[in-house]
Amino acid sequence: QPVESARMGFAGFACKPGYLLQNIDDFNTMVLRVKTDGRLYFVNLRSSNCGVGDTYQAPLQCPPDQWYKVTIPASVFHLTCKGKMNIEEVRMNWRDVTSFGISILDRETGDFCIELDYVQLTRDINHEDDEP
Repeated sequence: QPVESARMGFAGFACKPGYLLQNIDDFNTMVLRVKTDGRLYFVNLRSSNCGVGDTYQAPLQCPPDQWYKVTIPASVFHLTCKGKMNIEEVRMNWRDVTSFGISILDRETGDFCIELDYVQLTRDINHEDDEP
Protein backbone atom coordinates (compact mmCIF):
# COMPACT_ATOMS: atom_id res chain seq x y z
CA GLN A 1 0.00 0.00 0.00
CA PRO A 2 1.55 3.36 -1.02
CA VAL A 3 2.22 5.97 1.66
CA GLU A 4 0.56 9.38 1.15
CA SER A 5 2.83 12.42 0.72
CA ALA A 6 2.19 16.12 0.03
CA ARG A 7 -0.33 16.58 -2.79
CA MET A 8 -1.80 20.08 -2.31
CA GLY A 9 0.07 21.79 -5.08
CA PHE A 10 3.60 22.24 -6.13
CA ALA A 11 6.03 24.13 -8.32
CA GLY A 12 9.00 22.70 -10.11
CA PHE A 13 11.14 22.43 -13.18
CA ALA A 14 12.76 19.61 -15.12
CA CYS A 15 15.09 19.27 -18.07
CA LYS A 16 13.74 17.77 -21.25
CA PRO A 17 14.14 14.00 -21.58
CA GLY A 18 17.31 13.21 -23.50
CA TYR A 19 19.06 16.41 -22.34
CA LEU A 20 21.36 14.58 -19.90
CA LEU A 21 24.57 12.82 -20.86
CA GLN A 22 23.93 9.40 -22.35
CA ASN A 23 26.51 7.53 -20.27
CA ILE A 24 26.21 8.36 -16.57
CA ASP A 25 26.32 4.85 -15.12
CA ASP A 26 29.83 5.39 -13.66
CA PHE A 27 28.42 7.86 -11.10
CA ASN A 28 26.81 7.16 -7.73
CA THR A 29 26.35 10.62 -6.21
CA MET A 30 24.75 13.93 -7.19
CA VAL A 31 26.29 17.18 -5.93
CA LEU A 32 24.38 20.48 -6.04
CA ARG A 33 25.34 23.97 -4.95
CA VAL A 34 22.14 25.70 -3.89
CA LYS A 35 20.76 28.61 -1.92
CA THR A 36 17.19 28.28 -0.69
CA ASP A 37 14.65 29.98 1.53
CA GLY A 38 14.86 27.08 3.99
CA ARG A 39 11.76 25.31 2.70
CA LEU A 40 11.67 21.62 1.79
CA TYR A 41 12.42 20.88 -1.86
CA PHE A 42 12.87 17.61 -3.71
CA VAL A 43 15.40 16.60 -6.33
CA ASN A 44 13.56 14.56 -8.95
CA LEU A 45 15.02 12.01 -11.34
CA ARG A 46 13.04 10.29 -14.04
CA SER A 47 14.21 6.95 -15.30
CA SER A 48 13.71 5.11 -18.58
CA ASN A 49 12.14 2.26 -16.61
CA CYS A 50 9.69 4.55 -14.73
CA GLY A 51 6.02 4.31 -15.46
CA VAL A 52 3.73 7.29 -16.02
CA GLY A 53 3.92 9.52 -12.95
CA ASP A 54 6.87 7.64 -11.43
CA THR A 55 9.79 9.74 -10.15
CA TYR A 56 12.77 9.06 -7.92
CA GLN A 57 12.91 11.79 -5.26
CA ALA A 58 15.42 12.91 -2.64
CA PRO A 59 14.73 15.65 -0.07
CA LEU A 60 16.66 18.91 -0.31
CA GLN A 61 16.49 21.29 2.63
CA CYS A 62 19.14 23.82 3.69
CA PRO A 63 19.22 26.71 6.14
CA PRO A 64 17.97 29.87 4.37
CA ASP A 65 19.91 32.48 2.45
CA GLN A 66 23.31 30.77 2.32
CA TRP A 67 25.05 28.79 -0.41
CA TYR A 68 25.44 25.09 0.40
CA LYS A 69 27.09 22.20 -1.37
CA VAL A 70 24.69 19.28 -1.01
CA THR A 71 25.74 15.67 -1.69
CA ILE A 72 23.01 13.13 -2.45
CA PRO A 73 24.02 9.48 -2.88
CA ALA A 74 21.90 7.26 -5.12
CA SER A 75 20.57 5.37 -2.07
CA VAL A 76 18.74 8.51 -0.85
CA PHE A 77 16.46 8.62 -3.93
CA HIS A 78 13.12 6.83 -3.36
CA LEU A 79 10.58 5.89 -5.99
CA THR A 80 7.31 7.85 -5.86
CA CYS A 81 4.24 7.73 -8.04
CA LYS A 82 1.95 10.75 -8.35
CA GLY A 83 2.93 12.05 -4.92
CA LYS A 84 2.86 8.71 -3.12
CA MET A 85 6.03 7.03 -1.88
CA ASN A 86 6.48 3.43 -2.92
CA ILE A 87 7.06 1.46 0.30
CA GLU A 88 8.89 -1.29 -1.59
CA GLU A 89 12.57 -0.49 -2.05
CA VAL A 90 13.10 0.02 -5.77
CA ARG A 91 16.70 1.16 -6.12
CA MET A 92 17.51 3.96 -8.53
CA ASN A 93 20.08 3.17 -11.22
CA TRP A 94 22.04 6.07 -12.72
CA ARG A 95 22.30 4.38 -16.13
CA ASP A 96 18.52 4.65 -16.51
CA VAL A 97 18.17 8.35 -15.58
CA THR A 98 16.64 10.45 -18.37
CA SER A 99 15.58 13.69 -16.66
CA PHE A 100 16.51 15.90 -13.69
CA GLY A 101 14.39 18.47 -11.87
CA ILE A 102 13.61 20.17 -8.57
CA SER A 103 10.19 20.69 -7.00
CA ILE A 104 8.62 22.14 -3.86
CA LEU A 105 5.85 20.10 -2.25
CA ASP A 106 5.61 21.41 1.31
CA ARG A 107 1.90 22.39 1.32
CA GLU A 108 2.82 25.96 2.32
CA THR A 109 1.37 28.98 0.55
CA GLY A 110 3.39 32.00 -0.47
CA ASP A 111 6.60 32.88 -2.22
CA PHE A 112 9.51 30.49 -2.48
CA CYS A 113 13.09 30.85 -3.67
CA ILE A 114 15.74 28.38 -4.74
CA GLU A 115 18.93 29.31 -6.60
CA LEU A 116 21.01 26.67 -8.33
CA ASP A 117 24.69 27.31 -9.06
CA TYR A 118 25.58 23.88 -10.43
CA VAL A 119 24.69 20.20 -10.52
CA GLN A 120 27.29 17.51 -11.05
CA LEU A 121 27.50 13.75 -10.90
CA THR A 122 30.45 12.11 -9.16
CA ARG A 123 31.72 8.74 -8.03
CA ASP A 124 32.11 8.82 -4.27
CA ILE A 125 33.99 5.83 -2.84
CA ASN A 126 32.18 6.39 0.47
CA HIS A 127 28.90 5.46 -1.22
CA GLU A 128 29.92 2.49 -3.37
CA ASP A 129 28.08 0.12 -1.04
CA ASP A 130 24.89 2.10 -1.76
CA GLU A 131 24.83 1.04 -5.40
CA PRO A 132 22.41 -1.53 -6.79
